[in-house]
Amino acid sequence: MENETSILLFSKEENLYEEKPYYQALLHLNKQCGNEEMNIKIVSANNNDLVKYLGIKTFPSLYVMEGKNMQSVYEGEADSFNIETFLKKNIRCEKGKEMND
Repeated sequence: MENETSILLFSKEENLYEEKPYYQALLHLNKQCGNEEMNIKIVSANNNDLVKYLGIKTFPSLYVMEGKNMQSVYEGEADSFNIETFLKKNIRCEKGKEMND
């Protein structure tokens, strides 16, 4: 469990419209993974400890974590297709297999 992969979406309530593509990509990926339990956390900008720990400066920010270590950060445009492509490269739905279309 210590090396569990998790997805962190750093969010600000006033940015919900801008964050829509992130939510769409996360929901679609979760659906594709079927019965697999995905560890997705929406983290408020008000969570100062985690925001400071990871040095979050912009919202929304999407991080893939391996345990407590950052594995990857999405830095592209707010487009659900691009976000989902990024997630598929970094998240495994089945043990030992990366997601593919």
